[in-house]
Amino acid sequence: MEFLPKLFLNLGLSTQCSKEEWILPFSISLQESLSSYNIELCGGDTYRSSSLNLTLTLIGVTTKPWKRSGGKDGDFLYLTGSVGLSLLGYKILKEGLDIPEPLRSLALERHLTPKARLKVSKELSKNSPVSCCMDLTDGLLLDLPKLASSSNLGLKIDLEKIPILSNILTYLSLGEVLSSGEELELIFLSPVELPKTLCETSLTKIGNTTSDWKGVKFFPRKLRKNL
Repeated sequence: MEFLPKLFLNLGLSTQCSKEEWILPFSISLQESLSSYNIELCGGDTYRSSSLNLTLTLIGVTTKPWKRSGGKDGDFLYLTGSVGLSLLGYKILKEGLDIPEPLRSLALERHLTPKARLKVSKELSKNSPVSCCMDLTDGLLLDLPKLASSSNLGLKIDLEKIPILSNILTYLSLGEVLSSGEELELIFLSPVELPKTLCETSLTKIGNTTSDWKGVKFFPRKLRKNL
């Protein structure tokens, strides 16, 4: 979905955060983040506060919004990128897991600074029919039922096609991988076959819709016991 993002920032500054040594690096980092997503800072307010308070309001304007609803019988289910890295990054920080490179760096980057798939969504909105879409924030096990329910359809998921980086299953169970949230990948339905990569990002067809039943079912059955 192509949109024009605008940001409004209310910034409550404590005495410590009112000093130049805090404000300058914060301003530079904020500008870098806004520029990377082509976001315009439109206004807001600053005020004194006993502690640091940041309130951000982001508004997106589009002529062709994607909703969670709108899926049709026979649509293909696609997932960008891969899943599992965010939870692995959390476990590295929380539990001190000893993970070799480059997997360690990839996991920490995904957990600490996840990137929204804006380039992919813009390209899809221009050239490909998308029935409905949502980003992956609560993990596949929680987000897939939301997508199915919104379109009043069933989702048949092929567990063997879900993209998982090699070696992740050494450290996480399949159930943990499918529960990994804050991945910010896209899960969406489309009536057409799409290329396997778009904007240097993988697109994987992991299932399809059906009107025969409602909800989400995972196949093959031999892997269900691992969820």
